[in-house]
Parts: sequence; C-alpha cells; structure tokens
Amino acid sequence: MSGKFDFSKIKGFDNGKEMSLGAGLLNDSSKEQAIEKMEIVYLKINQIIPNPKNKMSIKAIPELAQQIEMAGLVQPLEVMKMSDDSYMLLTGHRRLEAIKLLDSQGKWKGEYVPCTIRDLDKMDIPLDRDSKEMFAILTTNQHRTKTEADILFEYREWNKLYIKLRKAGVENFLLGKDEKGQDIVQQIKGTTTRDLIAEALETSPAQAAKIKKVDDKGSKKLLKAIEDNHISISSAEKVASLSKEEQDALIDHMLERDTDKPIKVRDIEVYQKNKSKNEKEDKIESTVKIEWTDIKKNLKEVQDILKNGMVTLSASDYKTYSNCMNKITRIIKNAQKDI
Repeated sequence: MSGKFDFSKIKGFDNGKEMSLGAGLLNDSSKEQAIEKMEIVYLKINQIIPNPKNKMSIKAIPELAQQIEMAGLVQPLEVMKMSDDSYMLLTGHRRLEAIKLLDSQGKWKGEYVPCTIRDLDKMDIPLDRDSKEMFAILTTNQHRTKTEADILFEYREWNKLYIKLRKAGVENFLLGKDEKGQDIVQQIKGTTTRDLIAEALETSPAQAAKIKKVDDKGSKKLLKAIEDNHISISSAEKVASLSKEEQDALIDHMLERDTDKPIKVRDIEVYQKNKSKNEKEDKIESTVKIEWTDIKKNLKEVQDILKNGMVTLSASDYKTYSNCMNKITRIIKNAQKDI
C-alpha cells in the first residue's frame, strides 16, 4: 500500500496532461519513490466522483479551503478508474469539496487536481472487489481527524473485513505502513477481532470493546445520536447498559433539553438518579396502608347477613367467593409489612 504523501504547495495546474507529478515539484529521489508507489495524474474536477461507500463526515469545508488557498494542497486525492472517463474517489472527500468551493470562488487556478490512481485488481488481498474498495477507503483515511460517527463507521467496516479474511483462511495480514514507512503486519490467527480492530483504529482494546457494546446493544435512537455527534462512544456505552426502551427515553429527554450540548456521562448519571427518585416517590404515593380494623369494616356487612343464619350459594358463586377470599389472602401475605 502507499505510504503517507507529503507534497508541498500544489495549487493550480496548466495543461491538464496526464503525467507524473514530479516535474519541478519533487526532487529526483522523491519522484522515483512516488512513481514506484502509485501513478500520479492530473484529473479534471468534474471527472472525480465522490464515493457513496465512504460514510466519513465532511465538515469544516470553508476552513479547509482557506488552508489550501494559503498553503497549497499537501496531499493528492486517491481515486480508482471507472469504466468510463470518470474516477471514483477513495480518499480526499473533504479536500475535493474544498477545491470545488475554491473553484466556485475563482480561487483555484485551472480545472485540474493531482490524484493517485489505485488499481484494486492489483491489490494482493483475498477479498472481493467491493471489500478491496472499502479496505482502500479505510486505510487511506487513517490519518484524518475523526468524529465519533466516523469511528463507529470504521469499526463496522473493519469488523466485516476481518470476518471475510478469517473465512478466506488468512493468518497474517499487511494492514499498511506506519508514519516511518514500516510495514504493519497483523497476525489474524490467534488474535481476537477486538484487538485487530483496535490496532486498525489506533485505539485501545478496551475502547474497541466499548464500540462493540454500543453497536451490538445500542437502540436505533442511541446509534443515531452518535451519528449526529450528540453523544460520544464512551458516554453511549453507559447508555447501552439500559434496555432499548430506556435508552430511547433517555435520548429523547436529553435532546429535548439541548441539541447543541453533547450528552456527557454526568448528564446520564443525573438523569438516572432523578428517574430513580421519581419512581420511588410514585411508588410511595400509590401505596395504601390497611390494618385489621379495615378488614373488619369491609366484612361487617357480610358478617351482619350471616348472623341471621346460613346462606345457600350456587356452585359457580361459591367458586367465585372462594377465589376472592384466596386472592385477598395472597395480597395480604405478599404485601410489605410496616414494621
């Protein structure tokens, strides 16, 4: 896989010819290294199609556009060739949107963008083409700043990939390269999927376990709150311990309160404490104390009738009478005694 690119001040382009991005911009050594790793071409902006499989967030485009205008495009976009004259984007969705913004403002010189082309068919991974495409998206987005929704998206996709790699009998896997260009090799056999995903996400196994819990047990409203960046995964992990009905009630309450303020662990604790207090008060208010004198009062009318002699009941009436008396006895026995 390609290493991390670090091209400096690439802003506009002249003739738009398909060519190596070395001329006048990179020294000979860097040029050879770049050509070895990936073909680099100039593509028209309208030739590049955003990838619908990439669910990573696209935010702060004006700020990024300003950075590109001032410092240039540091990294080329990465694309794959389609059957027509278009190219599907693998990484650089925010940069493409920033370039489009600059172009609409007349601040992007020319109509061409530097891109590297990845050939999925040459990727030596036992995966189908769609999975190779997702692998390329994930590995080329490793160094960007990610939202909680991005992390959840990546967790789900890495989980699918590792399942497929295990089924294909893969024991060792080249995940990519680190910042120094060294290979990152994962031992799939004998390693838990949690630990593999943790390394791919550059997080701890404990945090990967939290993400799994949220993804497995989270209600639709909780997962939507993460996707909308209303709650962090760490906070959502606390909520995921509740039933899905309770999760929904908590999220509804929090979002009614303030949609701009992220939900914190402290907010969840306060909500649960208040809920428990209210339930306890409701229980106290809904109870009634009874004593022997109450029973005597309730039975007085029956007692007065029976003083005058025996009464005769039908079999069905006697069954009803017997069931009622048994039910009253059970209620009294099960009632909490006031000691």
